[in-house]
Amino acid sequence: ARFCKKKAFEFDLMISTYDVMDLGRKGIQFIADFSFDDRLRRAFHPAPKGVKGIFYQKSPLRWMYLKLGESLAGISKDGWKRNITIANSEWTRKIMKEVYGIETRTIYPPVVGRFPHIPWDKRENGFVCIGRLVPEKGIDIIIDILNKVRKTGQDTHLHIFGGIDNSPYISTIQRLCDEKREWAFMEGKIFGAKKQEIIAQHKFGISNCKNEAFGIAVAEMVKAGCIVWVPNGGGQVEIVNHPALIYDSAEDAVHKIDKVLKSTTLQTELREHLATQSKKFSTQQFMSEIKEVTRQFFQEGYSG
Repeated sequence: ARFCKKKAFEFDLMISTYDVMDLGRKGIQFIADFSFDDRLRRAFHPAPKGVKGIFYQKSPLRWMYLKLGESLAGISKDGWKRNITIANSEWTRKIMKEVYGIETRTIYPPVVGRFPHIPWDKRENGFVCIGRLVPEKGIDIIIDILNKVRKTGQDTHLHIFGGIDNSPYISTIQRLCDEKREWAFMEGKIFGAKKQEIIAQHKFGISNCKNEAFGIAVAEMVKAGCIVWVPNGGGQVEIVNHPALIYDSAEDAVHKIDKVLKSTTLQTELREHLATQSKKFSTQQFMSEIKEVTRQFFQEGYSG
């Protein structure tokens, strides 16, 4: 932060691609999440239980740590508010307005890469779940949801992709997968073309992270042609944008998933809907909107 502030006047435009930044002058900043606001971070994603979560809980020690960081960074309380601010979803935009009184523009992040076209009838009748394997992602609840879906008579399975370590939560997920080893699989991390191919080989996707600012993994699954379910909260609701794909509880998720899996007509309808949605997350759309914001910046000048 100190380096950027020092160098800002050597450039025509400075851009922060991850949350707010006091540049000492007007710039452009992208809001990716609310990790920059400790109160909102706790509200949306409470600290995990156990030793690892102690540091992130509200305490005099953490308050001192954050204040020390702000002091070392040399940032002012409201310096970042002079920037043009980009929100990654309408959900994020509304929170910025409600909490900070800041007007922002929503530009959805792009899904990069090409997903292979695999016909629907050639895809596996299974689910993929992608992301960090941490408590806030609710992977254990996803396993429970699909276990109940299977009890309705649906022959489906689940592949879980994400980094594996020795944390207690991942041990819990591994144990649950071991208990249901015939249909639940922990696959570790995947990247690039392999990731795109595996996603496109499956018909369905699911997320259970509440208050996700956007949800790039959800957008990836949608772009790959999957039918994806998300919890009712956060920017990911805007990605799927259909009541049949948004659930309010685990029981609601089971009901909605079972209904879609039993209806080829509904599957066709949802696939067509999501194909239209996926166009919002193209690299072309993203570049076009960023160029427009850049033009706005220079038209308004450096003041503000």
